[in-house]
Amino acid sequence: MRKCFLLFAALAMLLAGCGKKAERYSVSFFGAFDTMIQLTAYCESEAEFDRLSTLAVDSFTRLSRLYDKFQEYEGAVNLCTVNRLAGETPVTVEDELFELIAYGLEYSKEIPGVNIAMGSVTSIWQEYLHRYQGAEDGEYPPIGVLTAAAEHTSPEDVILDPVRKTVFFRDPELKLDLGAVAKGYATERIGRELYEMGFHCFCISSGGNIRVFDPAPEKGSHGWSVGVADPGKSPLDTDAAPAASLLVRNRSVVTSGDYQRYYIVGGKRVHHIIDPETLFPSGRYRSVTVVCEDSGLADLLSTALYNLSEAEGAKLASRFGAEAFWIYEGGKTAETDGFAQYRKPSPVAGD
Repeated sequence: MRKCFLLFAALAMLLAGCGKKAERYSVSFFGAFDTMIQLTAYCESEAEFDRLSTLAVDSFTRLSRLYDKFQEYEGAVNLCTVNRLAGETPVTVEDELFELIAYGLEYSKEIPGVNIAMGSVTSIWQEYLHRYQGAEDGEYPPIGVLTAAAEHTSPEDVILDPVRKTVFFRDPELKLDLGAVAKGYATERIGRELYEMGFHCFCISSGGNIRVFDPAPEKGSHGWSVGVADPGKSPLDTDAAPAASLLVRNRSVVTSGDYQRYYIVGGKRVHHIIDPETLFPSGRYRSVTVVCEDSGLADLLSTALYNLSEAEGAKLASRFGAEAFWIYEGGKTAETDGFAQYRKPSPVAGD
C-alpha cells in the first residue's frame, strides 16, 4: 500500500455553534483503499482537528490493510490471507474483517446484483482491466473461463464461526471480493466511531463514498453540499457543473460508475462493475447514486442498482428506505420519487 501523505489546509471561519466558536479544517490523504480520502470538520482548535484527522487516518489505514485482497502485511491476517488459506482450513481473523464478511454475506443473499463470493470471476476481469487499462484495443476474457470460475461463487460455501471468529470456504476454489462494500463499510464504521468520540460536525469523502454528519455550525446551515459528478465531463474540468447538487445531513451519498476504471473493446467501455448474472460488466448506465444513512449499505445498493433495471432498482431502493439517481449514456437521468428531497434549493433571485 502506498505511503499515506497528509496535506493539511486550515480554513479559518469564526462561526457560532457546535458549542464554542468553531473553525473549518480540511485534510486529504492518499493510500488507504487506493483512493484520495478527504476529511472536513468544524473544530474548536487546530489541535482538536489534528486529533480527529490522526484518528481517521490511522483507522482508514488499518481497515484498508485488513480488507486488502491483493497484498498481505506482516503481522496481520487480512482478506488476501483468507483467500489464500480458507479453502484449506478455518482462518481466524480480527473482528473488523469478520464483521465485514458477515455483513457482505448477509446482503449477498438478500440483495440481487451483488455477491461478495464472486472473487474467482472478478479476479479475471481485474487482470484484464490491469492489462488493458486505458487501452482502445483490449479484449474480453474467454466466456468459457468466466463460466468455469462462476461455478465457485456461492455465498453458501462461506462458513463463519462467530465464536472462534473463523472463516472457512467449503469450496476450495472460492474467493471473496469485498470491493462492492469495503470502502463504504469502513467509512461508516470510522465515521460512527468518531461521532461517538464527540466529533459531530464533519464530512468524509472516500472516492465516491461521502458520509456527512451534523451540518456546519453556520447560521442557516441545513446540511452539507454534495455534487453528483457528471460522467460525461472530464474530472479535470473544475468548472464543470455537477449532474445533481444535493444538500444532506446525517446521510451517505455513494456513486458507482463506469468512468474511472475501464478499457475499450470494439468502441465499448469495459469497466469493473460485474453483473453476477451475465458475468460481464453492466452496460445500462454511466452511473448510479444512492442516498441513505448507512454508507456500507449505500455502497452495496449503488452496485446492485447498477446491475438492475431502473424499475427493479427503484423497488430495491424503496425496500431499504434509500433514494437513487441514474445517469444513462447520452446524459438522460432518472430518479426515485423521494430523491428530490435531497436536491439543493436553487438560490432565490436577489439573494
